[in-house]
Amino acid sequence: TQTPPTPILSGLVGSEMCIRDSYNTLQLSKDPSVRVGAALVGPDHKRLLSTGYNGLPSKVSDLSSRLTNRDLKLHLTVHAEVNALLTAAKHGVNVERSSLYLIAETGSGDIWGGPPCIRCMVHLVQSGITEVNTILTNNIPQRWKESTDLSRTIMKEAGVTYNEIEAGITYNEIDERLDLS
Repeated sequence: TQTPPTPILSGLVGSEMCIRDSYNTLQLSKDPSVRVGAALVGPDHKRLLSTGYNGLPSKVSDLSSRLTNRDLKLHLTVHAEVNALLTAAKHGVNVERSSLYLIAETGSGDIWGGPPCIRCMVHLVQSGITEVNTILTNNIPQRWKESTDLSRTIMKEAGVTYNEIEAGITYNEIDERLDLS
């Protein structure tokens, strides 16, 4: 009898790869204050389905006047998680029973983890996402606390698994472990 192949997400290295995909995706964001990256992985945990980052909609110019005006930016920004869902939908990719990987970085370079905001969480639940993965909750701006607390409640009620992956690993270390440097 042959041993079945090990799923890509079994063990820490697989999770690190997905977090790395999220981190690489956030590099595309032009937001000067917070960049967020999301990666959707299929239910078999072997296939990257879609990625997204926070930014203005396609065909809308990333003008500095829009990106530096917090109130306007909040109205115009498509969050990374929703962007990943919309990209999947645009290409006919089914995300039901998939997992989301999520990471954020401030303009000063601080990396933070935690649940999606409630605005995104309701879309993720409605789309059939069954798992959310991020790095350990740290450095979340206080203004997001109420929203992320509500997201935790909704995830629990909807049966969405929430995992926090060990923090403290640098992305250079991930590259070295995966020999991708």
